Amino acid sequence: MLQKGHLILRQYHEPGKSLFVDFSGLTVPWLDENTGEIFEAQIFVAALGASNYTFAKACPNQTLDSWINCHVSAFKFFRGVPKIIVPDNLRAGVSRACRYDPDTNPTYSALADHYDTAVVPTRAYKPRDKAKVEVAVQIVQRWILAILRRQTFTSVEAINTAIRPLLIRLNDKTMRHLQASRKELFEKYELPVLKKMPLEDFEISVFKNAKVNIDYHIEFERHYYSVPFIHIGKTVLVKASNSLIQIFIGDEQIATHKKHEGMPGRHTTIFEHMPPQHAEHVKRTPERILDWAKNSGQSTKLICEKIMGSRKVPEQGFRACLGVLRLGEKHDAPRLENACAAALKMGSYRYKTIETLIKTKDLEKASKTSVSNHENIRGAKYYN
Repeated sequence: MLQKGHLILRQYHEPGKSLFVDFSGLTVPWLDENTGEIFEAQIFVAALGASNYTFAKACPNQTLDSWINCHVSAFKFFRGVPKIIVPDNLRAGVSRACRYDPDTNPTYSALADHYDTAVVPTRAYKPRDKAKVEVAVQIVQRWILAILRRQTFTSVEAINTAIRPLLIRLNDKTMRHLQASRKELFEKYELPVLKKMPLEDFEISVFKNAKVNIDYHIEFERHYYSVPFIHIGKTVLVKASNSLIQIFIGDEQIATHKKHEGMPGRHTTIFEHMPPQHAEHVKRTPERILDWAKNSGQSTKLICEKIMGSRKVPEQGFRACLGVLRLGEKHDAPRLENACAAALKMGSYRYKTIETLIKTKDLEKASKTSVSNHENIRGAKYYN
């Protein structure tokens, strides 16, 4: 009677398709000369499926930053990008392991998007899914790490300096069963079909969920960034790089800001994000009001200067100036300009005077007194 056994499917790896990645189980110690403390450098290994062309790099730890930076270095080493990346279910790369639908870390997904590739994690507890990188790890341990462990290092950079010539020797070594080296197979079959590298390296981003506060701002690292006010109360996804803050709802990007590095507790607000009443208030600066007044004419602008200049602070004259400008909307700009010219001749710079004049049929008869200079009027130079 025949015994039942597991049938093994021999896998064929299409050139340029798959890059298998993992950390080696073995580490390389290094000594911090300042403190005398010994650390263990982790070894990242990546191998292309068709040629077995192998990359290795030492890094301080197995954190997300190290994982991402090692991928960026690997793509530079291969001078191109594969169609898919096949990682183990490492926590840095996979947020939730699942046989059928694992969740990829958002930063890892962003890396894949940047390089126009895809992440396809291996199935949990299925070592045959990652046999290619398992063999590569063993070879790196045998041909590189075994040699490095005889040496003393004082930094991770020193370890990587020692790895480079050993890695070249490994990839140049002829594989007996294929009668060719990894490098020869890589340059002949894989390099021509790898995707081109993007112009810029991937910049690591941090992702965080945040709730839009009642003031239509979200908080990130003790700074506050605005979003369109219609999203008040919603939960958004914040993507933060070293230089940029991007805010999303689902797949829609609703706001972008330059990352603020100044004092905590400050606000960065985009004018278009404000509700109409807030935007109207912000617009009320002396310069903006004078720009609006100039559209009616020089006399209207001068009246607004006189109104704001007669107050202790310009803000006290904002409402009166806006009232004057709205008279031009109710009647017309030329009539407002004539009324303001008449008010200047009279030496009266009050809203009520201009409201009366603009309703008067004969503005010339209404303006009989000359312009007076008052010691509390600051004039145009006050705003320059």
